[in-house]
This record gives sequence, structure tokens and C-alpha cells, in this order.
Amino acid sequence: MCSPYDRKRPYFGGLHGPVLRSVVQLIFNHQKGIQSFDRFVLHKSGSTATLKLKEINELLLARQQAIKNQPIDQNSATHLIRQALAYTSKGQFDSKLLSDVLTFPNPRSIRDDITITVVYFDQDYIDHIQTKQKTK
Repeated sequence: MCSPYDRKRPYFGGLHGPVLRSVVQLIFNHQKGIQSFDRFVLHKSGSTATLKLKEINELLLARQQAIKNQPIDQNSATHLIRQALAYTSKGQFDSKLLSDVLTFPNPRSIRDDITITVVYFDQDYIDHIQTKQKTK
């Protein structure tokens, strides 16, 4: 078996970077029997760290708790549309309902009529104007 680095054509579609090189090398070493995959974590810089499964589990649980309360959508308008289309009367998100609504046979008749406008106000600016008007 030859190393992926020995090839003349680009490997993985020409993608490069430390993480990709590390992954390719780890897979190559695993195939040769040099590396086992039971005790390492690949960092985004491409380096590997030796961790026990318990430590990895604790890190993943901590991350899961940290992202637990983040919103599903980063975009406010998308969030409002999701609320309008897929939340039941009990306040529970229903992904099947959202899927059903978005896959109607003629979806343009429904989705073309949805307009969301989100306006953000700069509270500091509003406070400044109100203070300015009070002093007049």
C-alpha cells in the first residue's frame, strides 16, 4: 500500500491543511497497524492529544451543556418563520409539521405570502435622543 502523499494527483480534491494531513496520516498508520483509534482526539490545529474515553466524554458533555440553550437559528427572521409554521398550540416544536408545511404540493402559494421584517433599535441612540429632547 502506498501513502496518499506519494500520489501525483491531488488527494481529497486538492484540499490542504494541517488537519487533513493529520487525518490522512492517522488513517494510513491505522491501516498499517501502527495507530489505534481508541485514545486520541484530533485538534483543529492538526495536533493530536492522548485522552481517555472518560475525559473525552466529560469534554463532550460540557460542550453539550454549553450549547444547549443556543437558538436553533442565527437569523431572527428564520426563527420567526419557524415559530409561525412549526410550533404547536402547546408551544412544542414539531419538525414533522415544519416538513409537511414546507413540502406542500404547491409550496409557492404558501411561502410567497410570507414576509418577515425584523427591526433592531440601538437602545443607546434612543436613550441619547430622549435625553436630548428632555433637556430642550
